[in-house]
Amino acid sequence: MNKEETTMVKTYKRSDKLQLSKDFKLDEFKCKCGKCDPILLDTVLVNWLQRIRDHFGRSVHVNSGYRCKTHNASPKVNGSPTSHHVKGMAADIRVEGITPEEVAKYAESIGIQRIGLYDTFVHIGSATTKSFWLGHEHKIVETFQPV
Repeated sequence: MNKEETTMVKTYKRSDKLQLSKDFKLDEFKCKCGKCDPILLDTVLVNWLQRIRDHFGRSVHVNSGYRCKTHNASPKVNGSPTSHHVKGMAADIRVEGITPEEVAKYAESIGIQRIGLYDTFVHIGSATTKSFWLGHEHKIVETFQPV
């Protein structure tokens, strides 16, 4: 495992105004509930997303980053209790002008091991155990590359 793949979740205050990388700010990853504190976020996840941004040269929008347990369990989200969003190790993203399929293929090609492909976004996780799936049904797939 190389240095980039070693997860390192950091704890931030909701009030922190930080630039995490060249193109990402902490505000983009904060829980949508608007009130929880602290915020958990894996620096490896931010590095992966920056690589995706640099590769496509397009804005990467974080639809959902960190989620507190309450927001994750809310009817609006209906997230799994074991969601990596709750651990600060996942983000649902869309890349402006790029299909989710292309984003998933590129993410796999650079070694990201946790990818969920949905109709309008891609789930990117920093976990090191491979898990690829399609949509809300979580249909397991072996690869996003053409066969």
